[in-house]
Amino acid sequence: MIMEWAEKAGAFPVPEQYNGKGTAEEPQCGDGLMLCIQVSEFGVIDQAGFSLIASENPVLKAFATYLCSSCQRRPVLACMTVEWSQTAAAFAADGELDPADVPYAMMTEIALKKSLADYGRHFQ
Repeated sequence: MIMEWAEKAGAFPVPEQYNGKGTAEEPQCGDGLMLCIQVSEFGVIDQAGFSLIASENPVLKAFATYLCSSCQRRPVLACMTVEWSQTAAAFAADGELDPADVPYAMMTEIALKKSLADYGRHFQ
């Protein structure tokens, strides 16, 4: 299932215009993720896209694709409740999470939350 989602990554490029940007890095291996969102005037995420930094890790690509897919067309406030464990659980074949996938699931949550925080700064 991871490879299927990784292959869909092209459907979620970084939007040309975005009003929220977040990044996350895994310091031990150097993998990185930049996730950008374009939020409408009504507080709904119109576009969510990502780019991998110094990596082509299929697990990170699949998790980021899944997260962008899950957040698109949803209210910002609903996306603030997303947790890494939800993303990881979607890929757990037998209900058990592969411990090696935890950092990548956490990276997607961190990048999303940072992009939402960046979007929120426009209202300060």
